[in-house]
This record gives sequence, structure tokens and C-alpha cells, in this order.
Amino acid sequence: MDHEIDSVIKELVNSGDGVLENLKEMSLVYQSSSDWFGNKNGDKQVFLTTMKEWLQSNIGANKYFLLILTDSKNGFGVGGTLRNYKTGESTYIEPYWFDPVQIPSDKIVDSTGAGDAFRAGLIYSLIYKNQALNNSLQFASGGLNCLSYGGNSGTPTFKEILELINSKQ
Repeated sequence: MDHEIDSVIKELVNSGDGVLENLKEMSLVYQSSSDWFGNKNGDKQVFLTTMKEWLQSNIGANKYFLLILTDSKNGFGVGGTLRNYKTGESTYIEPYWFDPVQIPSDKIVDSTGAGDAFRAGLIYSLIYKNQALNNSLQFASGGLNCLSYGGNSGTPTFKEILELINSKQ
């Protein structure tokens, strides 16, 4: 999270815990920001090409990664290979751009904790609620956490998140 992915994976591999061997069996969700990939507010196609190249690299290839690279209010790229533990089948998701529900910029007061809220919402929706990937991304990307000061002083409720999602439709 919020680090350059190759260094994170190399750190895990060098830990001596057998992580490299396990990466072929585990599904990892890795989320970072455009700050770490040098393309903040940049061309979306360049962003997606960078993701695709990484997923095909020696570190990314043949492993189960869901790679999410956020670019603040501009949205985020998502792609990778996921493994269904029930069926054992894997699915490659070509990197694509996801546009989140927009919060009016005059209402945003502080982005502290926005990434943490995104990850929490994604995990909650994917794991706890067993929702499809796009539904989980929509649930996670609302930005409602940015409507108050501090990382958790205005954590949105489930109802508030659903109201925001429904207002987009």
C-alpha cells in the first residue's frame, strides 16, 4: 500500500518465509497510488499500459494479483489475475479504468485516511459481503471519508455509502 510494488514484493521474497513459492497459490490485492508510479493526473492509457507491463513482468506474471493503482479523484486502474478458491480456476482481468462516484470538490475538506477507507471498503465488500469486483470497487471508491477532518472522525455509514452509489445511477 502506497509503496512501489516491486520493492514490497522483493521484501516479502527476501523475508525467508517461503513467500515466493506461496505467491503462486495466494491471491493478493495490491493497492497503491499514482504517486508511486510517476503518473499523477496523467494519461489513463499510459497508466493502464504501465499496469499491464508490470503484470507481465517476472514478478507479476503467473501469480494471482489484483493490482489497483489509484489516481485520487480521477479514478483508478484495476487489473490482474484472480483465483477462485472454490473452483480452482483463474481469471485474467485486462487492466481497465474505473471512474468513482464524484464528490463535489467544494465539499472535500481533508483526504487523510481516504486510502485506508478505500481498502477497508474493498475488503468489506469483497470478503465479508462476497460482492462482485465491480460492485466492491464502487462501494470502496465513494470518497465520503473526505467530507470531514481527520482519518476517522467522519467514517461514512453503510447507508450513506449506498445512498451515494445509488445517486450515481
